[in-house]
Amino acid sequence: WTYPRRLRISVSDGSAPPRELWSGTLAGAALLGALRDHVRMPVTIWLPTHDPVSRLWLTNLEGDIDAEWTIGEIRLFGRVQTRP
Repeated sequence: WTYPRRLRISVSDGSAPPRELWSGTLAGAALLGALRDHVRMPVTIWLPTHDPVSRLWLTNLEGDIDAEWTIGEIRLFGRVQTRP
C-alpha cells in the first residue's frame, strides 16, 4: 500500500492566504480504509471547519521515497453556500 505518511490540508476562501486546517499521519486511516475496501483503500479525514472555503491544498509532508502515491478520487462532503 502506498499513501502519504503525513499530510497537510490547507484551505482558503480565495481572497486570503491558505491556512492549515489539518495535519497528521494517515497510517490509521489508511489501515481502516484497507479493511473496508482492500482494492480502493478509501481514506476518510474529518476537517474541523464551518467557514466557507473555495480552495483546498493537499501537501505530502512525508512519504516513502521508493513508492509513489496517487489520489484516484477526492470526494468532499459539506454544505454549499452561495455568495451574495
